[in-house]
Amino acid sequence: MVGLVWSFAERAGRAVTMPVKRDMRTGRWFFRTVVQFADGRRERVFGTPGIAGPYHDLPQSKLGAQAAERRAISVALAGKPIAPPPASAVEVPKTIREHATTFLETYKPGQKPSEKREKRRVLDSRLLPFFGDMTIEALKQTDVDTFARSELDRGMAVTTVNNQLAVLSTMIKYVKGERSKLRFKLDGLVAEIRAVDPGDVEKLLHPDVVEDTRYRVAILLASEAGLRVGEIRGLQWTDLKDGRLTVRRALAR
Repeated sequence: MVGLVWSFAERAGRAVTMPVKRDMRTGRWFFRTVVQFADGRRERVFGTPGIAGPYHDLPQSKLGAQAAERRAISVALAGKPIAPPPASAVEVPKTIREHATTFLETYKPGQKPSEKREKRRVLDSRLLPFFGDMTIEALKQTDVDTFARSELDRGMAVTTVNNQLAVLSTMIKYVKGERSKLRFKLDGLVAEIRAVDPGDVEKLLHPDVVEDTRYRVAILLASEAGLRVGEIRGLQWTDLKDGRLTVRRALAR
C-alpha cells in the first residue's frame, strides 16, 4: 500500500488489504478491504470504480479498482482522500476504436490478406459503429447481447453474428493477453445445415422461374461451387481466369 496511507497507521490504525477482484457475472473490477483502527474498531470498505458513486471518476479497470481502494482507506483513516495524482499520471483507457487500429496493424503479420480485409470489414461496418466509443474495461455482457440482438433483428444469420463477435473476442484477447469473461457466441440457435435438393435447384433454374441470367449464375455459384452470398456479391470478372474461379473478397449488404 502506498506510503501516504501507511503514514497514518501509527495514529489511526491500519488496513488489511485484499487483492482487487473482477465480478465473474458483470466483468466489473471492485475492491473489498478491512480497516482496523487503533481503538480496535474494524470497518469494511468496498466499492466499484467507473459507476455512479464516490469512484465514478476512476477507470473501470484493475488499476482503477486499486486507486479506489487507496482512496477508501485514506478516507477511513484520515477523513479525506489522498491527493489525486497529476493528470499526466492517470491512465486513460483506450477506446475499442483505438485498439482496433493497433489490432489491424499488428495482429498475425503472416495472416492471409483476405483474412485481414475481412476483419477490417467486420470492424468498420458492424463492430465499431456500435462498440467503438466504449472501452474494453467497461464492456458488459448486456452490450454484447444488445449488439447480437440488433444484428438478428436486421436479418443476419446466427453464424454471421457469431463470426462478427469472434472478431471482437479475438481483438480483446490480443489486447488484454487473456480471454474475456464475457460470452461472445450465440449458443443453441444454429440449425442443422442441409444441402438443397438438386430437384429444387432445377426448378429455380427453369426459364419460367428465372429470366435474368444474373440470377441463374448466382444460383449455380451457390449450389455448384458452394459460394456464400457475400462471396457471390464480391465476385469480379478478373476473379475468373483460365476456367478457374478465385474468391478474393466478400461483401455485406
